[in-house]
Amino acid sequence: MTFDGESAVIAGLAATFAMTLFYVWALWVGWLHLDFARLLGDGVMRHGPGTVVVGLLLHFASGGAFGLLYAALFDIVGLSPTPIALLVGAGFGVFHFLLAMPLIHLAGNLGARHRLPGDVNPGEWGINYGPQEAGLRLVGHMLYGTVMAAIYSALKVDPAYRTAALATAVVSVVGLVVLYQRLFQQGELEIRRQGQAPTQRHLSTDEVLAARARVQQRFEQGEITFDEYQRQRRSYAIDP
Repeated sequence: MTFDGESAVIAGLAATFAMTLFYVWALWVGWLHLDFARLLGDGVMRHGPGTVVVGLLLHFASGGAFGLLYAALFDIVGLSPTPIALLVGAGFGVFHFLLAMPLIHLAGNLGARHRLPGDVNPGEWGINYGPQEAGLRLVGHMLYGTVMAAIYSALKVDPAYRTAALATAVVSVVGLVVLYQRLFQQGELEIRRQGQAPTQRHLSTDEVLAARARVQQRFEQGEITFDEYQRQRRSYAIDP
């Protein structure tokens, strides 16, 4: 497939949407612990209501940029718009994962000055959140590569759908950003995915932060497991 920048960006946004939707679902059910949108946002601004929006915008911008890289690689390897392109895209997703995961540690360091008491530094490859974190991130990046290849191939076969695809991608991205922001503000990703009621929301912010700090200290001293640490920390929610 010859390189097509416009189609590449559209496909990259669509692929990022699919990957992000998978991550939000995994956060919701408690399979993932690292809030990637907040992690990226905290790296460039002080933590606040707009942090996750900035983080998601950065996430989608990088997804569109990676779409250009994928399209260039498709052109280099002489890939044609056939079902095999999906396997190649998934394979590229593995290399994408290997490139992106070390950035979690970098983003964690950049956001350290904004980290709330009780928050865990994700560490190398997010290992401080458990091995499932890296495994699900791998699945997400392979999903990105597969969707990227599928959408890009379709647009190369019939460019007439490019405008409709771009409009759909933009609307989907905006909708997901709004949904994620609402979930974050309401504390849903912090509470409901753990099946807990927000019993501690009557506490003041200072009391919540102090309680989180005590839980973190117990975890660092080995008194509680990581899962128990996460459960207790999320029982102390901060009102937006």
